[in-house]
Amino acid sequence: MKIAILYGLVLLLCLQGVGCTSIHVIEKAQGTPPKREDAKPAYYLLLPLSAPLDVALLTAGGIFFLWAWSESNGDDDYSVADSSDSKEEKGGLKVKRP
Repeated sequence: MKIAILYGLVLLLCLQGVGCTSIHVIEKAQGTPPKREDAKPAYYLLLPLSAPLDVALLTAGGIFFLWAWSESNGDDDYSVADSSDSKEEKGGLKVKRP
C-alpha cells in the first residue's frame, strides 16, 4: 500500500510539472483577460528555452521515480532474525497445518 501511494504521488508530481514553464511563458506573452493590456509578446522568444526546461523537469521527475522505486525494492529489509546464523527464534504468527 505504501509503495502504491508513493508511485501515485510521484506520477502526480510528474504530470503536474509537465509544461508548466511553457504555459507560464505563454500566459505572460498573451497577458491577462479580458483586455490583455499587459501582454508582452517578447516572451514568445523564451519558448525555445522553456520547452527543453519542461523536458528536463519531466526527466528529473522520472529519475526521482526510478530512484524511489529502487529504494523501495532494495535489499534493505534484511534483518538479523532472517540470518541462518541467528540462534534466536523468529517471531510471528504460528500456524498449525492439518
